[in-house]
Amino acid sequence: MAFIKERWDRLNMLAVRFVLEMKGVSTVEYALLVVGIIGIVGVGVAALSGAFTGMFATLSTRLTAAVT
Repeated sequence: MAFIKERWDRLNMLAVRFVLEMKGVSTVEYALLVVGIIGIVGVGVAALSGAFTGMFATLSTRLTAAVT
């Protein structure tokens, strides 16, 4: 039982230290920043996908016409 109590005390100490340090907060902030960037990139790709499709269709048509 002493082994379990030592482990529990150690886990408690680590949890308290994690809460008291500001590193946990900065990790959450970085995660939110990454999620925001991914969202912005996703919206940009969705908005430009039609333009890229049209551009490649035009390019394909012109290349086909040039070859034949």
